[in-house]
Amino acid sequence: GIMLGDRDSWGKGYGYEATKLVIDYAFQTLNLNRIILGVQERNLSAKHIYEKLGFVVEGLRTQEQYVQGEYENCYVMGLTRNRWLAANLRIVAIIQARMTSSRLKGKVLLPLVDKPMLAHIVDRTRAAKRVTATVVATSTDPSDDPIEAMCRSYNIPCYRGNLNDVLERYAGAAKEHSADVIVRITGDCPLIDPAIVDAVIDRYLE
Repeated sequence: GIMLGDRDSWGKGYGYEATKLVIDYAFQTLNLNRIILGVQERNLSAKHIYEKLGFVVEGLRTQEQYVQGEYENCYVMGLTRNRWLAANLRIVAIIQARMTSSRLKGKVLLPLVDKPMLAHIVDRTRAAKRVTATVVATSTDPSDDPIEAMCRSYNIPCYRGNLNDVLERYAGAAKEHSADVIVRITGDCPLIDPAIVDAVIDRYLE
């Protein structure tokens, strides 16, 4: 276990950082696949730290430890290598959008209830728990100036690239936002489901 005996050092994040280093060493250097630990049921601060690091409660063992004359219940918590790596990856959702659609020009900015459709897509994508950042990728063509203007008004990051090279726009946005993993979202899908986005990311990381 990790113990901070100096009370003046409590609550300053040292325990979190020390535990994070140990976990990183276990997965990156020792190449372990899984870590299991026990934490006393009443030690809520330690439980919170472990949950913040990605551990999940897998059970509760009654009277597991004998401490100062009493038996204590303990949570059993586990963390897999994939979950740890996923938690430390920068996962960027890139929404491709342009005004020159052949079927319905300007559709990404058409009003839907109270705001442009593209803004709804951004909101729903941002609701995905696995997504670190959400970016709109459009072109440098003047026809797409309104998309950049909308992004500014809604405080949405916007990358502009080659109108005729969607791959370049994705690559440029990914590089600019330091993406480890890219999630491709189209700009005409207002019903994008954040739960499905998370499920797809989890499956990819398996």
